[in-house]
Amino acid sequence: MFLSREDQIIVRMRGLPFTATHEQVLTFFSPEDGLKENCPVSGGKDGILFVRYPDGRPTGDAFVLFACEEHAQCALRKHKEILGRRYIELFKSTAAEVQQVCHVWICVCCFARVWIFVSLYFGLRSVVSFVV
Repeated sequence: MFLSREDQIIVRMRGLPFTATHEQVLTFFSPEDGLKENCPVSGGKDGILFVRYPDGRPTGDAFVLFACEEHAQCALRKHKEILGRRYIELFKSTAAEVQQVCHVWICVCCFARVWIFVSLYFGLRSVVSFVV
């Protein structure tokens, strides 16, 4: 599991193309030609967690693990660089933020399922008055 790795530094990516892959994220953090600066993702593909809506669609966000502060700082220097046709925002993050983001989407999904069940059982007018 993504958060089971201790002593890792987490960086949040925002603005990813919806079609972004693990390989593209790994390449984004790889050193460019002629540059010696290296910020390897801890665990390779397992060190990347794409955030998705409850229906499975990507949000354009991801969390990435780095083994040490030096690698994370190297990664953060790529703030606003381009991946595909989009510039990527990078922020230092925490395990609590990862849990919060994942929990929010689980709650939204659970609420949507309850709402659908109630609307099917009682009818839409009852649901509107129930929610309000």
